[in-house]
Amino acid sequence: PTPIIYWAKEDGMLPKNRTVYKNFEKTLQIIHVSEADSGNYQCIAKNALGAIHHTISVRVKAAPYWITAPQNLVLSPGEDGTLICRANGNPKPRISWLTNGVPIEIAPDDPSRKIDGDTIIFSNVQERSSAVYQCNASNEYGYLLANAFVNVLAEPPRILTPANTLYQVIANRPALLDCAFFGSPLPTIEWFKGAKGSALHEDIYVLHENGTLEIPVAQKDSTGTYTCVARNKLGMAKNEVHLEIKDPTWIIKQPEYAVVQRGSMVSFECKVKHDHTLTLTVLWLKDNRELPSDERFTVDKDHLVIADVSDNDSGTYTCVANTTLDSVSASAVLSVVDVPNPPFDLELTDQLDKSVQLSWTPGDDNNSPITKFIIEYEDTMHEPGLWHHQTEVSGTQTTAQLKLSPYVNYSFRVMAVNSIGKSLPSEASEQYLTKASEPDKNPADVEGLGTEPDNLVITWKPLNGFESNGPGLQIRTASF
Repeated sequence: PTPIIYWAKEDGMLPKNRTVYKNFEKTLQIIHVSEADSGNYQCIAKNALGAIHHTISVRVKAAPYWITAPQNLVLSPGEDGTLICRANGNPKPRISWLTNGVPIEIAPDDPSRKIDGDTIIFSNVQERSSAVYQCNASNEYGYLLANAFVNVLAEPPRILTPANTLYQVIANRPALLDCAFFGSPLPTIEWFKGAKGSALHEDIYVLHENGTLEIPVAQKDSTGTYTCVARNKLGMAKNEVHLEIKDPTWIIKQPEYAVVQRGSMVSFECKVKHDHTLTLTVLWLKDNRELPSDERFTVDKDHLVIADVSDNDSGTYTCVANTTLDSVSASAVLSVVDVPNPPFDLELTDQLDKSVQLSWTPGDDNNSPITKFIIEYEDTMHEPGLWHHQTEVSGTQTTAQLKLSPYVNYSFRVMAVNSIGKSLPSEASEQYLTKASEPDKNPADVEGLGTEPDNLVITWKPLNGFESNGPGLQIRTASF
């Protein structure tokens, strides 16, 4: 029988998520190959009668790639340092050094320099040791080249931050005081507060390697003059900076959620308290954008007023209070509501002699849920132009089964009701004429009075057209 083919790697697993099988498993493809993929791979074919395998040896070659590239060195006379040029590849790259463009083997001798394979070790350097070094890592598949500048300097400390810089920080926030410096040997940095203050320590402060002093939580008593002192064996430099702590800006009266009817006016209040030494600006946004350019929008010190509110004014209004040091904001949502739009698409179905089903599609509720529908009818045969109350149904319904009277030419209309009020009526439905039927009742208020000894005058309240249940209504009298 046809054998089953599978692959294995001696002394290891096949690369996960990087193997692709082709040609009915006869071809194994490895993508994104790395040196770790080197090894012996076995193709094994097996069926019920036995198994056979074939071994394929794979050796992955690679151009050089960096492990550690040399970096620039700044040393002072007498200091030690190292340049490292470490690369890998297959075959392993050969490392060669040049100084100022000349192979290091024939370059002028420097007693402070010692070469140890991929590393140059500097000991007790002098100013004449300054040079540009090049590292070349190469094999038969490519090479890498990197430059590093070794600069031997003897410089007393210099502070680069401008003197008397003023820092202003909001209370309870971090304060960062800069002390950019330069010197060789690398200066040590100390900070002092006040004219006779002692050195500041890291139990309260954070002293960064770049010279910056951090006060993690600045308080009012952090205000003052701070002195940065830089020292090395060649001298000392100092610089004063000043710190002021300001009160935070906060909104003491925030705008509130508002629901208003279309065409009315709405006002949002935003009252802000801030540090009196800082300049305050208050900006209003709608849905995180500038307010529309519309004369209906007016802004004064503490309020945003919108007149003649329309549907497009719905959204989120944000009050943003800014100073040069901080910014706070507060938002409120405006919902514009109105009576519902009229229902539409009225349809009559299940038309019977004394009932019919009316269905409709609700109009927009204008952000206020519909609570009920009012159904009215018109009798175009007997009382054209007059609309009468038929029934009411829940605001969740869109159909109603209506009871009818005989011999009436019905038209129906529907109105929607929400918390704001009642919609305009829908357009009238199609007309539906019910069949005629015998009257359901007799005339009311029947009276018989004689005006003469030999006569009897009978009077009654006549049935109206709606109550007649059909054409040709006749009144018959009978005596008992």
